[in-house]
Amino acid sequence: MFVHFPRQFCINGSGGRSYGYHYSKFNYFLNVLRFTNKIRCSSTISINGNSGTPTPLFRNKWEAVIGLEIHAQIKSKTKLFSSSSTSFNKPVNTNVSVIDAAFPGTIPQLNARCVELAILTSFALSCNIQRVSSFDRKHYSYPDLPAGYQITQHFAPLAINGKISLSSLLDGLEYDKEIRIKQVQLEQDTGKSLYEIGPDGYPVTLIDLNRAGIGLMEIVTEPDIRSSKESGLLVRKLQSLLRAVGSSDGNMEEGSLRCDANVSVHEPSKPFGTRCEIKNLNSVKFLMSAIDAEIERQVELLEQGIPIMQETRKFDVPGNKTLRLRAKESLMDYRYMPEADLPELILSEEYLSRIYQSLPELPDSTKFRLTRQYGISAFDAGVVLGEEGGVEYFEKITNNRNPKLVVNWITHELFGQLKTRNVKFIDNPVTVEQLGSLVDSVNQNIISGTTGKQVLAFMIDGDTRLANAIIQEKGLQQINDSVELEKICKRIMAKYPDDIQRIKKGQLKVFKWFVGQIMRETKGQANPQLVNETKTDQNLCGIAHLLFGFARWQLIMSALA
Repeated sequence: MFVHFPRQFCINGSGGRSYGYHYSKFNYFLNVLRFTNKIRCSSTISINGNSGTPTPLFRNKWEAVIGLEIHAQIKSKTKLFSSSSTSFNKPVNTNVSVIDAAFPGTIPQLNARCVELAILTSFALSCNIQRVSSFDRKHYSYPDLPAGYQITQHFAPLAINGKISLSSLLDGLEYDKEIRIKQVQLEQDTGKSLYEIGPDGYPVTLIDLNRAGIGLMEIVTEPDIRSSKESGLLVRKLQSLLRAVGSSDGNMEEGSLRCDANVSVHEPSKPFGTRCEIKNLNSVKFLMSAIDAEIERQVELLEQGIPIMQETRKFDVPGNKTLRLRAKESLMDYRYMPEADLPELILSEEYLSRIYQSLPELPDSTKFRLTRQYGISAFDAGVVLGEEGGVEYFEKITNNRNPKLVVNWITHELFGQLKTRNVKFIDNPVTVEQLGSLVDSVNQNIISGTTGKQVLAFMIDGDTRLANAIIQEKGLQQINDSVELEKICKRIMAKYPDDIQRIKKGQLKVFKWFVGQIMRETKGQANPQLVNETKTDQNLCGIAHLLFGFARWQLIMSALA
């Protein structure tokens, strides 16, 4: 549905009054926990006198100043100003309407769902929602911008003055940090340029307009960031937040979340330096590497007495360096002007209140709850939270099961095997019931952990049965008969008498080899605990036990003497 928000939505003549909400209850509990945590500072950081926040210094002299512009595609079925689909990986130029292609005489119609999701995101970022905002034209000439301008919110954005917090407790930063959000604004995405070699051997630029007109939220931070690590943690946290509220899938690999980084360096006692913008960073790893490379480049120039030129740059991944694209445009170059085809966006108190009431549990609160309720680490909670639907998946499986065992199977085994197959978690074929049955089978010693990984692989590769059925059909049950295991141990030891003598001489590495032979003989089905406890005629007691401590080693050696 496409809706113009009419001017009469303005209530009691309040006009552009800001509308803000805050989260005090969670912050209280977080601060209670922080009371017992020390802030760790390395020798290469200084303390910012205004905020008390540690500030990294580069070469013990230079301070970086970083601001991010984050473009998140809005998770709506249709585009911001047209009814075209936003689905990904469609044939080129199939999700395009006359509005997206900028045909003359077409009028944009605002997508109400995009507005709602942008407001929800702004609330989650503790922003003040502007009761009156407006749209503007930002002019520049690129092949993938058919109208010659982009519709955005330059003069009166949707929301302003927000914040996002990074904590030592929940985010893995060595200190607590609050980064201000300058504004959140709605705008339309551009098309995509594809570069190929034409039939005549010359390079050609092809344009795919499937992406053109998709709704974006541009989230602009203040220049409060001081390192690439802070930048990376902020983007990861924002990804979790966007997924939690359902406003964006945050998939950087698909281009639905992209970052521009503004970087400058200066000496702490002097004014900020000249900033350079690094465009279109599409992964957290590349973002951090690009920032580090640009800081290094600017420091090198300044230490040689060469001034920094304000310019737009790109990140060269193979060379791990930034390259000049063009001189930085000024605001005058964009020739901003009001969008005449769209009225002001005026939001009622009732409308904003309804959206605020639908705000779900936010990532910090979720991570805090998972660590307290289930006893898992903040790191594991963050990994689960980082995948769309991960928390719900974990909590359903954890019902009446060991949470630490469940989270280990999800974060290490399931996520690991999905990654090797290039399968996203959102497309995970392993159901809650399947993984739950697998965890139970391992926990009840029906199969070993090693065999459990094989069963998980069968599930990911398309076997829809529960673990017990797969185990029975493939004969993967663990060998729990101590008498049978004793026979296997004796047989292996009889084959390698020289190695028994090496064991008696204290060569611990041989024990690892023996355990490996036992597991190989049983195709990984021997119960490791029973192998540890198995005794033989030669008084070789608990082969694998010897791998876990010197005290046990002494006991075994006395038995062998």
